[in-house]
Amino acid sequence: MTRTAFMHQLCLNFSLMPSGENNGFDEVQTVAFFSLMKKLHGACISTSYDNMDECFQYFKELILCHSVQRPPWSIELYSAVQVRAMTKYVVDTFFHHFHLYK
Repeated sequence: MTRTAFMHQLCLNFSLMPSGENNGFDEVQTVAFFSLMKKLHGACISTSYDNMDECFQYFKELILCHSVQRPPWSIELYSAVQVRAMTKYVVDTFFHHFHLYK
C-alpha cells in the first residue's frame, strides 16, 4: 500500500465512523486529525523498523499540543473525550497494524 493510499484509507475510515464513535468532530478537528496522522505516518516510515513505542510517544506529543490551551505552543482543539476517542481509534487501527505500514 502506498503512503497516499494508506492516508486515504485511514481518513475514509475515520470520516465514516458513526457520529457517536467519533464524538461529533467538526470539520476543523477532522482536518487537524488527518494532518496529525500524516505527520505520525511520515515519522514512522522514516525511522527504523522496530520503533512502535517511539511513534506512540510522538503521537501523544502531537495530541497534547492540540488538547491544551497554551498559546503560542499549543491550542485546545480537542476535549478530553475526543482525545480518548482519537487515541482508541489510532491504537485500534494504526498501531494494531503498525508493521504492515513500515
